[in-house]
Amino acid sequence: MEVQRSPKHGTFVLLPGDEALDESSLTASREFSVTPIAEIPGAFLAQATDLELSDAELRTRLQSLAGPAARVFNVLEDEEGHVFVPTGNLSAMLVEAPEEAQLQHWAERKSLDVISRSKWRPRSVVLRARGAQEADALEALRRLESDPEVELAQQEVLTKFKRGSTA
Repeated sequence: MEVQRSPKHGTFVLLPGDEALDESSLTASREFSVTPIAEIPGAFLAQATDLELSDAELRTRLQSLAGPAARVFNVLEDEEGHVFVPTGNLSAMLVEAPEEAQLQHWAERKSLDVISRSKWRPRSVVLRARGAQEADALEALRRLESDPEVELAQQEVLTKFKRGSTA
């Protein structure tokens, strides 16, 4: 059963682009409550204070506040209320383990950067789309999912689950 995730209205993650994000300018705005994300260095969680605006309007305001190099992603939520924070990276399991030069060339053709490769599972790679926007990453994910050289592709997310009793 596939978990359905949808954007959590008014909640975004800000990821640094080529330059670090300026925390003081982000926290100075009263339009968003901004907190650092400890698990992603340089990233921030931004919660809109005015939820009457659409996500598109909020994203535009947040992008202008953070600057053009910042990457703005919607935080996701499933039917049970679990929150998923995009890291900006994509994970892929390749059909075969290419040599390093072949992997770099393959990623270059797809406008992706290779972030890391598993030492223990050389078919497993972490990638990042070269564009600064969430749409670039989601388009890259769609391309990876339809690539015959890719067995599995997923958007990387952070989440927290609570252990519960099944009795």
